[in-house]
Amino acid sequence: MSNAAITLDRLGLSFVGADRVTPIFEAFDLRVSRGEFVAIVGRSGVGKSTLLRILAGLAKPSAGRFDLALSDKKGTRPIALVFQDSRLLPWRRILANVELGLEGLGLSKQDRRKRAEDALALVGLADQAGKWPHQLSGGQRQRVALARALAVDPDLLLMDEPFAALDAITRRFLQDELLRIRAATGKTILFVTHDVDEALYLADRVVLLAGSPARARLDRRIDAAHPRARDAVASSDLAQDIHRALEV
Repeated sequence: MSNAAITLDRLGLSFVGADRVTPIFEAFDLRVSRGEFVAIVGRSGVGKSTLLRILAGLAKPSAGRFDLALSDKKGTRPIALVFQDSRLLPWRRILANVELGLEGLGLSKQDRRKRAEDALALVGLADQAGKWPHQLSGGQRQRVALARALAVDPDLLLMDEPFAALDAITRRFLQDELLRIRAATGKTILFVTHDVDEALYLADRVVLLAGSPARARLDRRIDAAHPRARDAVASSDLAQDIHRALEV
């Protein structure tokens, strides 16, 4: 069995307007192994979020192909997507929000509740299950969104700048929480960010998407083991290489 969780083969996407075709990215090749944490970095508008939408089945590529190694295990969803904002339903309590993705999977009410409770415990919010979304901080709501994604036990976790809207202290805390959860679950993660330091702190590997149309301009493994020193990765040779590539 191949160890690849994601395989992109010369993937391309163009937006077709009334009078012109706008290429977003082209000839994009990528292979992500099972259990790997890969960060996609690049400037705003380069196509990072669009790539996640393609993988999640929310958009179709214009060229090339992609393969996802997904299971058909009963009671799960193979892909979960965490957005920049939590997108919680204000009329549902926290536990009910986490249960949302489990509905329609043929699980009993008791099984849904147990899965949701376990996911909230994993993100450290077991004691917030009965609250409403407006009663939680922004960081807590993002943890609920992550719990909702983890509750469906996905093979592939897609994260679209999930900490970008948070203050610096909360962002650092949630980065560490994500590393803890990743260590506990072993999930394959594709994480989009425009923050180079965040990518170097979290990921096993960094892929730089740049240019117009965009391509993978840099694909490098991070040698430093976890836990990492933030200052060390931010001043590393790899960090300098990425910043130079972004300036081109």
